[in-house]
Amino acid sequence: MSPRGMDDISDVGVTTAPDPVEAGARPTSSPEEARRDGAEATHLVQPDGDIRPALDALGVPDRPLSAFEREHLDDLGYVVLEDVLSPGEVDGLCEHLDTLYRLEGIIAGALDPTPYQKRLPISRGRWSTRIARRLYLMVFATVRRVTRSVFDRWPELTRPYVSCHPALGPPPWQWLAELREMVATEARQEARGVRKLADLVNKGAIFDGIYTHPRVLAGITHLLGTKFKLSSLNFREPEQGAGLQPLHVDWLHGVSPTEDYACNALWFLDDADGDNGTTRLVPGSHRSMASPLEALGPATARHPDEVLISMRRGSVLLLNSHIWHGGTTNTDGRRRRILQAYYAHRAAEPQTIQRAYFLPETRERISVAARAVLDVN
Repeated sequence: MSPRGMDDISDVGVTTAPDPVEAGARPTSSPEEARRDGAEATHLVQPDGDIRPALDALGVPDRPLSAFEREHLDDLGYVVLEDVLSPGEVDGLCEHLDTLYRLEGIIAGALDPTPYQKRLPISRGRWSTRIARRLYLMVFATVRRVTRSVFDRWPELTRPYVSCHPALGPPPWQWLAELREMVATEARQEARGVRKLADLVNKGAIFDGIYTHPRVLAGITHLLGTKFKLSSLNFREPEQGAGLQPLHVDWLHGVSPTEDYACNALWFLDDADGDNGTTRLVPGSHRSMASPLEALGPATARHPDEVLISMRRGSVLLLNSHIWHGGTTNTDGRRRRILQAYYAHRAAEPQTIQRAYFLPETRERISVAARAVLDVN
């Protein structure tokens, strides 16, 4: 919550990545160093969930945003942080993402439904085990896509679940709860022809400096305070003729104007405008206390107050996740790749349960402070 009001992985395709940004990286530790890490983790995350010590260790300043940026984020619900990445960093990310997408194939974008501790190895063991693993993921991806198509065709089927207030509890069967979450975050917001990758935390050291970047974390801190965590880190790219989303919020219900539960950092890896599927949003709608689904239904038509955000590659669009927003159609076919780093209050259920999917090699690679941001200490 804000200081104003509140105190799909697969291990397919993980390749060697360029050197990570120093803020998120660490060398392999010995058992003795691991014990010291445990003590340090206790120090970096306070008992009430405050991660201010971890943010200090990552070099996050107390007030990095200018007065204009703070006012823009508070009043309009978004702010653009220019030139956060250098051209070389952007090129490295694009190359790595293209490689991942090519290697993952049909399962690209799917979050493996079985956590790390229970899932089968895909790169180790007998050939029969590896084949079984690939078939399992292909079946899951196929069921997922068919389900999305059904709800695209008959969106009214999703409304009883999407509009359900969390206080009412989950539907009576667990599979319905999982289906509701999937529909809320994907099926009702997405169209065919969109390339996606999920759980990038575990797919290369090159992403370590994204979710721990001091300038971006400082903006998150301004909005959410210092009791937050990374909820998910994903990739999205609309192909030509695709990408249009209905206006939506990244929360299932409206909130009080004095409360903020989540924030999205969209890292643009290509120049974006109204012709290649940039983000549209309705300024100030984060204080409406309603979701666009409740107010407008599945609104893919233009809103009279919406604006299109033109972005330069290497810049970050910081969004209050309660603002009405959505992707637009890529009409001219130019590439528009973005990383979606979604942060939420420490007590919120994450989109990707990092503790379940966290790989041992990722734990060894990143710093204790970075693990605090992921809430895996």
